[in-house]
Amino acid sequence: MNAMSPLEQDLEQKLIEKLLALKYEHRVDVRDRASLEHNFREKFQALNRVQLTDGEFQRLLETIITADVFTAARTLRERNSFTRDDGTPLNYTLVNIKDWCKNTFEVVNQLRINTDNSYIWHTTGSGKTLTSFKASTLLKDNPDIEKCL
Repeated sequence: MNAMSPLEQDLEQKLIEKLLALKYEHRVDVRDRASLEHNFREKFQALNRVQLTDGEFQRLLETIITADVFTAARTLRERNSFTRDDGTPLNYTLVNIKDWCKNTFEVVNQLRINTDNSYIWHTTGSGKTLTSFKASTLLKDNPDIEKCL
């Protein structure tokens, strides 16, 4: 992975400071895909009061990870169903949609994960889509940012 330029480091630090001011928790321990997935698993299991097997967790990831932003947004805001190893259904959410004000948000330093076709940049370990939306909202007003999707 290439080192960040000083401008990029400065932008990242300013974004993190803004998110911390909004009561995000800075997770310096989330530095790679394994720690990101571990953090997500802990949050998912606590929110849904369930313990997943390793196989169930991998299938869950395959189910929810998508490049389609509309599908991801739908999955984030709705109740979903997943078939467990024993054949029973697990109804779950990715955020607390009942008591939305109880959701917590985390921010990590820039994290690039190499996939088959691209890099995935995550700014959070919990509430990724909500934080990414907030981050893009903050970044789109920055004149130094040419493209923010």
